[in-house]
Amino acid sequence: MKYLSKLKNARIIQITDNEGYRDESGSASVIIFLSDGTKLRVNYWRIIKEKRHLISCFDHQQQYDLSAPINAKVELRKTFQDKQVITAQLDKETGDLILHLTGDLEFQILNFTGYEIWEIRFPDGSVEYSNHAK
Repeated sequence: MKYLSKLKNARIIQITDNEGYRDESGSASVIIFLSDGTKLRVNYWRIIKEKRHLISCFDHQQQYDLSAPINAKVELRKTFQDKQVITAQLDKETGDLILHLTGDLEFQILNFTGYEIWEIRFPDGSVEYSNHAK
C-alpha cells in the first residue's frame, strides 16, 4: 500500500458506528475519520497500550465480572481522541493493518478471512481492502 506512509501525522478526528454492520457481542465495527480526509472502516480490532493488551472488539458488550457490560466503541473513542498516527504498516501475510499512535498506542486492525474485513479510502479516492481486492 503506497499511501500508508501519507498517514503519518494525521489525527483521528472522529469515530462513528459502522451502521452497515451488525453489532453483536464480539463486534464493535466502526468508521474512523482522519484529519487528512482518509476514512477507515474497521470490523475487528484491538488496542495495545504501552505494549499490553487494553481492549478489543471482542470485549464489546461483555460483562465479565464488571458492574456493567463493556462498550468497546466508547472506550475506543476515549482512547483515540486527538491521537496522531506515527506510522502505519500492512502485514502482507495476514492482511492486518497496524497503526502506531501517539500515547504509546498501537491499533491493530485484524483480518481473519479472505473477505473484506477492513477498508481504507484515501483523500484522492483510491481504496485498499484487507483482502487486497482491486
